Amino acid sequence: MRIRIDDRGATPIEFALAVGFLLIPMAVLVMSIAPWVERQSMARVAAGEAARVLVLSQGSTPDEAAASELVVRIASNHGVEQDDVSVFFCAPESASDEIKASSHCPTLARGALVGVEVRVRVPAATVLGIGTFGEATVSSRVSEQVDLFRSFAP
Repeated sequence: MRIRIDDRGATPIEFALAVGFLLIPMAVLVMSIAPWVERQSMARVAAGEAARVLVLSQGSTPDEAAASELVVRIASNHGVEQDDVSVFFCAPESASDEIKASSHCPTLARGALVGVEVRVRVPAATVLGIGTFGEATVSSRVSEQVDLFRSFAP
């Protein structure tokens, strides 16, 4: 008694299933990672530059308007809309969003820490030819110290 096994015709079906269930979702995943990394990097740079602007403000009052303008300019250079970026000044990390939104930096003093948090909305998934789906938020927080030997001219 001999059993004969027929192996014809399975390869095209397996190939179509592999492309449909494995390769396409992997391609979508890879395309979705790039905007996350780019916007996280942009948030880190914008927060650092805004903190530096605050620390180097003329006089003892931090220039939050100039820092906010710089963050918006950095975002627009990366192709990010102004509505997708939020900037918070000198609020503790554990503070609620309402407190962060109303928080302003106190007058600058030698050795004081100035903190800036930048949040950027990111599409959750990007599919070429179709568009973006969902959204998430990436954020970066940078603190910078006012120079210990800085003179504050009136």
